Amino acid sequence: MVLFSPFTAIVGNKYSLKWVLVFGTLGYVPYCAALYCNSVYGTQWFMIFGAATCGFSASALWTAEGAIAVGYPEANRRGTCGECWKKQCQTCTNNVKVAIWMSLNKIGRLIASSIQLGISVNQKDSNKAGAIDPQVYLVLIGLTCAGLPLSLLISPPEKVIRRDGTKPVFTSRQTTLKQGCRDFWAVCKTKHIYMLIPIFITAQWGQTYNGNYLAAYFSVRGRTLAGFVVTIVAIIVNLLMGFAMDSEFVRRPNRARYLWGIIATVYIVSWIYQFINEVDFSRHEPELDFVDGGYGRGVGAYMVYRIAYEACGTWMYWILGTVSPGQLLSSK
Repeated sequence: MVLFSPFTAIVGNKYSLKWVLVFGTLGYVPYCAALYCNSVYGTQWFMIFGAATCGFSASALWTAEGAIAVGYPEANRRGTCGECWKKQCQTCTNNVKVAIWMSLNKIGRLIASSIQLGISVNQKDSNKAGAIDPQVYLVLIGLTCAGLPLSLLISPPEKVIRRDGTKPVFTSRQTTLKQGCRDFWAVCKTKHIYMLIPIFITAQWGQTYNGNYLAAYFSVRGRTLAGFVVTIVAIIVNLLMGFAMDSEFVRRPNRARYLWGIIATVYIVSWIYQFINEVDFSRHEPELDFVDGGYGRGVGAYMVYRIAYEACGTWMYWILGTVSPGQLLSSK
């Protein structure tokens, strides 16, 4: 993903983000199939192959999705849909809003966790640590297969009409791939990107730890319930952030600062909470089920972290969407 994402961005700018998005749906199916085969048959090589295809596709999917989400709507309606929440409008249906997009991409996780919870709640040994039921991977395979036909339905930028009559502009066929690489490198050297790098790291590096935290100290159905509830919480957080980012009560620069201050505070609280739990759990190595004492306390730390994580993800896309390419390329 790290190596391939810049390439997909350059190609998308020159040709079409829609087809980059379509390509981004292809590699998830082998990865989900590999998870199933590894769980049922212990296949290792397929896991490595699936991880590679998922890496290629994820770099394309998230690059195209992010560009569409922040590039289609006007600057003052990138958090949600602005006035369209108050009244119906024709152009709203053509816009992809950051908060709505971030909420909608949780649907697959919500469906999978719902099915997994239904399967595991009364299943033997699901109140102990272990792997999830392989049937869940079959659901994931079906969901990822639906990605290709659905991605073909996205409107290209030239067919999108904003409320103010303007059209989003991404494609520039006159720009060569070589020039695209130069522009990308120029953007990487701007102060905006340098200042955001610590925030990128803050937002992403804790995911692995929190996944291992659930696997180490919680039962199968305990993890499943946590995943189900946290997905609902994530959807709510994304939408609330959207409303906050589109609020006109505070100037946009101050909005960005205040929201980041809140997010950073929640992150700090979540990690202190995690450290306290980790000290205790590492001594006793529990397998917390949702009927056990201490389950709420353990999952609470995970929930607080995910609140900060989801809010930060929405905030970052909004921030990047408010900085125009001209500002980046002209920055000293």
